[in-house]
Amino acid sequence: MKRKVSLDEAWEKCIEAWEKITKDYNKKRGSIRELKFKHVPPSVERRCWFCEYAAQQHKNRATCCTKCPLAIIETGLRCNRARLNYLSDPKGFLKEIKKLNTKRKKEK
Repeated sequence: MKRKVSLDEAWEKCIEAWEKITKDYNKKRGSIRELKFKHVPPSVERRCWFCEYAAQQHKNRATCCTKCPLAIIETGLRCNRARLNYLSDPKGFLKEIKKLNTKRKKEK
């Protein structure tokens, strides 16, 4: 059985992974999807630490996005929507999740 990921750990690991992904992407070392596979272990749900946390909190995979750490900070926020689309703007995605993490820590 997999070890549960805490909310804080999900944020830390997600930001850490996206720093590596963005760095490699800027150096033209692969597509975003290829770099997610490189920097996030295959045991992690959808190769995303936020999805891993959400899946552990909500057993119905079809609706687990409601438990995503992004949605906890801002209702309805999703990683694949225009504002935060990691595939079209990985650098902007990293910047935004860092900003949201700072907001989250202040609200603790």
